[in-house]
Amino acid sequence: MRYRLLGPLQVVQGDAPLDIGPPKQRAVLAALLLAQGRVVSVDRLTDVVWGDDVPASATASLQAYISNLRRALRGGSGESLMASSVAQPIVRRPPGYYLDVGTDDVDLTDFVAGCTRAAAAVEAERWADALAEAEATLALVQGELLEDLADAEWVREDATRTAEMLSDCLANKVIALLALGRLPAALTEISRLRERDPLADRGCRLQMLALYRAGRAAEALDVYSRHARLLDRELGLEPGPQLRDLQTAVLRQAPELSGWPRPPEWTGAAALPEPEVATAVVDTVDDGPQRAPMVGRERELATAADVLTQVRAGATRWLVLSGPPGIGKTRLAEEVAGLAAADGGEAVWVNCPDERATPPWWPMRQLVRALGADADEVLEVPRHADPDTARFLVYERIQSLLESVPGVLTVIVDDVQWADSTSASCLAYLAGALRDRGVLLIVTVRDGEHAPEVARLLSTVARGKGNRHVEVPALSSADVATLANDVAEEIVTPAEAAELADRTGGNPFFVSEYARLPRAERAGNEIPRAVRLVLDRRLAALDPVVVQMLRTAAVIGDTIDAAAAPVLAQATRLDLDTLADYLDEAADERIIVAAHDGDGYEFAHGLLREQLLSGIPALRRQRLHAKVADVLSESAAPDAATRRAQHLVGAQPLVEPATVVAACRLAAEQATAQWSSDIAAGWWQAALDAYDRLPVSARDDGERDALTVELLEAHSRAGRGQLVLDSVQRYLGEALRSGRVASAGRVSSALLRASGGWPWLAPGQDPGELLSLLSRAAGLSDSEPASAARVLPALAVGHCYHPDPDIAAELLDRAERVADATGDPDVLADVLVGRLITYSGVATYSKQTLSWVQRLDSLRHNRSRQDAVIAHSVATMAAMNLGDVAGARRHLRAGIAGSEDLKLPVLRAQLRWMEAVLAMWAGDFAEAERHHGIAVHVHEQTELYEAGSGLLAAASLLRERGGPLDPSWNNLHASQETGGQGMVGVVRTALLTLATGPQARADAAATLRACVHDTGRGHIWTTLGHLTLLAHLSADHRLSEFTEPLLQALGPFRDRIAVLGQVGIAGPVALATARLHALRGERSRALEDVALARGIAERSGGVPTLLRCRLLECEMTESDSERSGLARALAADAAQAGMSGVGQAAEALI
Repeated sequence: MRYRLLGPLQVVQGDAPLDIGPPKQRAVLAALLLAQGRVVSVDRLTDVVWGDDVPASATASLQAYISNLRRALRGGSGESLMASSVAQPIVRRPPGYYLDVGTDDVDLTDFVAGCTRAAAAVEAERWADALAEAEATLALVQGELLEDLADAEWVREDATRTAEMLSDCLANKVIALLALGRLPAALTEISRLRERDPLADRGCRLQMLALYRAGRAAEALDVYSRHARLLDRELGLEPGPQLRDLQTAVLRQAPELSGWPRPPEWTGAAALPEPEVATAVVDTVDDGPQRAPMVGRERELATAADVLTQVRAGATRWLVLSGPPGIGKTRLAEEVAGLAAADGGEAVWVNCPDERATPPWWPMRQLVRALGADADEVLEVPRHADPDTARFLVYERIQSLLESVPGVLTVIVDDVQWADSTSASCLAYLAGALRDRGVLLIVTVRDGEHAPEVARLLSTVARGKGNRHVEVPALSSADVATLANDVAEEIVTPAEAAELADRTGGNPFFVSEYARLPRAERAGNEIPRAVRLVLDRRLAALDPVVVQMLRTAAVIGDTIDAAAAPVLAQATRLDLDTLADYLDEAADERIIVAAHDGDGYEFAHGLLREQLLSGIPALRRQRLHAKVADVLSESAAPDAATRRAQHLVGAQPLVEPATVVAACRLAAEQATAQWSSDIAAGWWQAALDAYDRLPVSARDDGERDALTVELLEAHSRAGRGQLVLDSVQRYLGEALRSGRVASAGRVSSALLRASGGWPWLAPGQDPGELLSLLSRAAGLSDSEPASAARVLPALAVGHCYHPDPDIAAELLDRAERVADATGDPDVLADVLVGRLITYSGVATYSKQTLSWVQRLDSLRHNRSRQDAVIAHSVATMAAMNLGDVAGARRHLRAGIAGSEDLKLPVLRAQLRWMEAVLAMWAGDFAEAERHHGIAVHVHEQTELYEAGSGLLAAASLLRERGGPLDPSWNNLHASQETGGQGMVGVVRTALLTLATGPQARADAAATLRACVHDTGRGHIWTTLGHLTLLAHLSADHRLSEFTEPLLQALGPFRDRIAVLGQVGIAGPVALATARLHALRGERSRALEDVALARGIAERSGGVPTLLRCRLLECEMTESDSERSGLARALAADAAQAGMSGVGQAAEALI
């Protein structure tokens, strides 16, 4: 839209002028345009339109003119609601209206700026620039200012000022032409200038200079004579002194005239006296929406200014603004964004809607669009990305997008407490990853309990250097008085302001709402009931049909943008033009305001929307939800399915439960496809709730159980391990109480797979009541063999850490006998998966594990694809333990591919640890560390139990490198988070192999004494790795008294690689036994075992193991000279490999 004032008033859309109505209506628009974004009072507009002859119907007529103009500025049709922005540029603000248009949309604004630039170029003697600016500026002029309204008194002052600026610009063009030697063109423009103002000395002077420089001195003197006679005849005046001096200079043919306006040094002449030219006064035009003045907040703004200073210096900073609803968090963010934009920075707003079912990435989608990128492209999950890293790839794209913005960028994330989990996690990532860029991220958040992802975001921000958290306080009494008088249309007395401060508690929103009421209505009830009454009074000022429209809009959502407007029109059965008019009326009363991103309207405050919703009777609201859902059923918008499901849930019980279930299922599947398992779980829960509303006769336990399993699997994919356990416990209890044995079996099947390829019971965790419920279910399942065969494996997994290994084995054998009897491949698959997970990573079952994997692969069962991923994951540990590193890599690749295809992030996270183990085996420590970082980050963002996995992985990598050992490891203590005493014991053993000195030797002896004689426990996934580390500990500290029991325990596994599940590695068992034999002086047996270890390493590329084997061989070399040479070469190779421990040991042998 382009507004033209330099000539007849015109509004042009594209190339087509809009019909803006009769003269009086045009006058209203012209007055708003001339105000340049400032509020024009109703009284002023009345005076503009009618002058002294004001009719009784003036107010109604003025409102009609405003309404007609708004309709005209929509392009003449409500269809523009669907095309771009719903919000109107004519905004109501007491005591009148203002026009909210960009400065680039008004020709007068461009004209003023162009005149200023041309004058500055002349002043700086940039002649070519001056000419270009003047020509471009003059091309904007189609006539006098508001030519069709020029007779109006209120136009004359602006018209005179504009005419003066036009003459100045024309003069500057002439000066530039003279400087560039274009004399004919200069003389032509001088004629135009003199025609505009024949009595001005300036035009005469420029004409004389041009003629003299053209060699026409006599004509120049004749121009002076004619001008002098004209002044005398018309005004009785003489030419000014500068013009008389110029006449003298022409008469004496002064050399300085030959180059003017070039400087004297250009010609060698003296400077010609210049007339003083008055500087045009240009009104500053505010760019952006008109905002009420900021009241108070000096301390908070000072804090923000300090943060901004750091951002302008190139730092990335976060500013959290927190407080209760209405305290002014958003308003303060607006002010800070304005400060940032004052220096030319860019501000981007992101709103988090208060909706139960916000689609994944919704706030991030706004951010990406605002930064000019394609949201679908940036937020698209790569087809073949790792499940656990897919979101990080998206995070990195958003980070790169933020980093690509030049200058200072301010991003405001409003109401982050309502952000979806995916977006909140992304923001938490950015809080840690985005650094050393001129980016300020402002987050507003309500006080109260927050979702885990939001809490993690806030804690991450709090840890960041230079970030600030401002708790926005209540306004002081003085500030309350100031704000009230800014808002009220009548003066608020000091006594009234004091009472207002007391009753509102200094909450700016409450103050504003009260102050808008007439004085007689301000007395009333206490907060918050009084606030509700105030809001009701505000709404009562609107036409009831407008209020009804607003209630429907409140049901639809937070914003009324181009996407929501057609839905709102259909739901209210209004044509788009009428809807636009109603929206304008609501905007005039500040119920809705222009959205921060400029696309449509949003409710002025969340409390207003809440009040509108609370005024809708329950039945009416349900009908509205049903109507909106019906409208959305025909929509092709990407988020339509999610929105429809949300409204169908809200429409219950008026809609068929089966319809709700189907819609929620679709929304859940879409969320799963976008890696938003948390949101998917919410939809599965909604589907389950809707299913329970079916008549009892229409329900089917199998269908309900299927929904329950989908819910549990969604929680599992999201890493909500504890939530899964709690849910299974609840569902199992319900099933047992109601005698639904089959349901207990199905839920147990979901529990079995809840933690991917790891047991659902974390190390060091107390299974509590869940194990008891599984035992009860197993006892009641005799009549349901299929259910028994499913419950028993889950129960076996729950006993995987029990000291008596026979318990789990007997449960699994019993389950397999029952499963075989059913002949059902799905049931048999559950038993095989139970075996795999119970013995996941257990060295005594490595060979059986691979056979179970083959059997499972041969079954044709419903969960074969998911189970194949679990099988490949468990098989990586078994193959690695058996020394088949190539086989472990094959299973790893297959598991990764399956987890990506099926979107199984928990399994992918576990496979990520295994990638690190294989990288450590190959000696690629940097790659191992990279995988560790990603895996730990995934664990931190979920309830996926870590149980010391990260500690064990870090300790394993540290041992491979040989240190250095940070003192913080000394603070390690046993807890549920660290996996209990057993896991901590393994970590301490690995670290003690790096420690030296008497104390370390004493600690090693105590550790060995406590561990090697504890033979009463069965093998678990850490057992062989721990024994291998204990053997190295015995050798490292020369504690030979422990060699015998260690050799007995390790003997059956001499041909194996000791792995610590999927998180760590202790190396070939034969290398550990070789060191024990060497410690005992059994050189031949030591050489035999080290050769076995070397063979494993050589076959599979185990670089670190080869170096350790070389070290042991070097230590056993009898010749001093030979040993010294071997040690020297080994030290160099170890340094290159990054194995400082081996290098130092080798140097000690030189």
